[in-house]
Amino acid sequence: MRASFRSSFLTLALWAPSLLAQSGGLTGTVVSRETGERLAYSIVELPAHDQSQFATDSGVFRFRNVPVGKTVLRIRRLGFTPRDIVVEIRFDVTDTMRVELTRVVLSLEGVSVKAHPPCKTPGVPTADKDSALAAIFEQVRLNAEQYLLLAKQYPFQYRMVVSRSRTWREAISWWEPGGTRTDPNEIQTYFSTPFQYRPGRIVQRRSGDDYFRIPTLAEIADPRFLGAHCWHYGGVESLTDSICSIRVDLVADEKIGSSDVDGSIYIDPRTFQIRRSVLNLTKPTSAMKQLANMEVTTDYKEILESVFVIGHVFSTMSYNEDPKVKISSAKEEQRLLTFGFVKDKPGVNP
Repeated sequence: MRASFRSSFLTLALWAPSLLAQSGGLTGTVVSRETGERLAYSIVELPAHDQSQFATDSGVFRFRNVPVGKTVLRIRRLGFTPRDIVVEIRFDVTDTMRVELTRVVLSLEGVSVKAHPPCKTPGVPTADKDSALAAIFEQVRLNAEQYLLLAKQYPFQYRMVVSRSRTWREAISWWEPGGTRTDPNEIQTYFSTPFQYRPGRIVQRRSGDDYFRIPTLAEIADPRFLGAHCWHYGGVESLTDSICSIRVDLVADEKIGSSDVDGSIYIDPRTFQIRRSVLNLTKPTSAMKQLANMEVTTDYKEILESVFVIGHVFSTMSYNEDPKVKISSAKEEQRLLTFGFVKDKPGVNP
């Protein structure tokens, strides 16, 4: 009996890992409920198993080697209401499904915004206080989370053409007159790795100089950023003669004692893609006390349908009237030159 017990125990011990390793698959297509159109590059996730991907350009997704049992499938696409579906993964079976998403429809009104009050209760807007703002904000957050997924799961690098100019109040010397001077263009290479946002740590010092770390959508997705700002609906505003955008304003928590950002985010009312952000530096550090204002405008460029990256950055700095400061203003412009994924791109071999 003892030998038999040991033999049975050994058999069970060998068999148990195979139970744990049982898995199946799931494939499907994401479409618009209203039109049946396939929704390219939707975000499809299995949160419980830490699996996420972009659908293909035809809206197809596929998960392999998913542990058996019930789990939540989460599907999101800009301009559509997110959807969670409970699915059951069966052993050694790949089930196929069709997922329909409903387009977001909002009734937008123009508003007259003079100035927002100081931010005393920061955090994500809720539907019980302002349902329209909460719905718009969910699209802002989806934009940010999509960019973060792109940056982390599909790393990329890009090169920007950088031009800088400074305007002097007076001549520097007899051979260097005042006016505006433009530096030769540079080409800088950037990678998709986001920096870690911390309230009041926007300005960083390197090699004796202060650098404004411009929050991109990857940082805006950070819960710490969301929780350190108040959010306001700014109405519908024209960016150009032919393009109108939904404006969402953000104001830094007044309890933040050092540099952070206020500003606005502009969203396409049709696709709900973020097209532009305009951010202003708040509370310059003591080392930057001569700086009167710094504003950074970032435009985003679509590289795949509904998938976008930084395409253009324009920053301006103005200085206080101070005899010690010879410069009245400075400008920097960056334009996207090349872009490429380091390995795979979204939607390939799902």
